[in-house]
Amino acid sequence: MPAKKRERWDSPWMYLVAFAVLAVGIVCFIGWSWEQTESWFGKPDAPGVFGDMFGGVNALFSGLAFAGVILTLVLQSRELQLQREEMADTREVLGDQKAQLEAQSETLQRQAFETTFFNMLKLHEDTIRSLSTGKGPGAVTFQEMMGDVANNFQSQGGSAWSAVLRSRSFLRPYFRQIENIVQFVDKSPVGDSGFYVGLLIDRLSLEEAWALLFHCRFGGAAQLQALVEKYGMLRNLEKKGGFPKINQLSEGIERRAFETSD
Repeated sequence: MPAKKRERWDSPWMYLVAFAVLAVGIVCFIGWSWEQTESWFGKPDAPGVFGDMFGGVNALFSGLAFAGVILTLVLQSRELQLQREEMADTREVLGDQKAQLEAQSETLQRQAFETTFFNMLKLHEDTIRSLSTGKGPGAVTFQEMMGDVANNFQSQGGSAWSAVLRSRSFLRPYFRQIENIVQFVDKSPVGDSGFYVGLLIDRLSLEEAWALLFHCRFGGAAQLQALVEKYGMLRNLEKKGGFPKINQLSEGIERRAFETSD
């Protein structure tokens, strides 16, 4: 709200000028009266006699002086009131500007976050496409790898996953990349972290999700496991087919890892 405009006659200087003009006019009237008295009644015996003729005028001046003091106080009070109103309007305008700046800052912060997030997501997808074990890139790599794990798990247990980690050097950087993306979202102040982690989850193939479960269960990835549990990153896992029952594999992993996070 803009500050209220002061009317032309709201200024105390206008009243003071009017009062001064009135006082000068009275002084001029007394001087004119002195001259007229000489022409009408002759020169008074003494100025004091002439002054006695204007005793009422003296009282008028005293009253005007007192009225002037009262008027000055009233005008000062009004001026202070106007200043308070202007300050209140200024505070309101500043409050609106602050809210607008905060909204702009939040928008810029979200834009910067999303730019970094989607760049990290693209880098992860590029990493998947670049993987190769001799039989094919990307998701095919995980299909072949998890097939080996499924074949060996019944006889070797968790050691089957340890063997895969040793033979596939790309796996630990791959999981670190996932952990970095989720940590970035988790620590971001923009909110909606579940939504952004969900975008990553939706890009994981079924075999990648199984690999994530095995790595949390047998790979000693405590920090990654905590994030997986917090955001339900194993929600898309099939409950049957290809691997032992999920209850056997998920021992030590909280149930919320397999549920959609809030």
